[in-house]
Amino acid sequence: MRAAEALCRVNGGRSVVLRYQKPPVAGDMGAALGIRSPEFTEIELEPAVFRKQAEAQQLIVAASAVAQALQATSIDSAETLFRSANGLLIDDVLYEITEVNTGQAAGQAYCYVLKIQQAE
Repeated sequence: MRAAEALCRVNGGRSVVLRYQKPPVAGDMGAALGIRSPEFTEIELEPAVFRKQAEAQQLIVAASAVAQALQATSIDSAETLFRSANGLLIDDVLYEITEVNTGQAAGQAYCYVLKIQQAE
């Protein structure tokens, strides 16, 4: 896991923000009726490497960064964390996560490769 983190840092490691909606508060009628705007939680993921290719864009995130994000939330798995996210902020641009793949060695996750596209 340390090697993957070091590789992310050396290859343009950066910080990105994972955004997801906070669960509604029980009994909050304003939120239930859609009167109140939903609140979002933002979690910083670092190190990460953003790769733009002609037909696809990828974000590679070190597993250590995802482990820290999981500790900060009540979410139990990286897959659930990414699937429940409302998007990623990279350089103040919002991206949607379209696919999640896990890089593993000896049964341990060392990175997560996210296919992303700019949100419309």
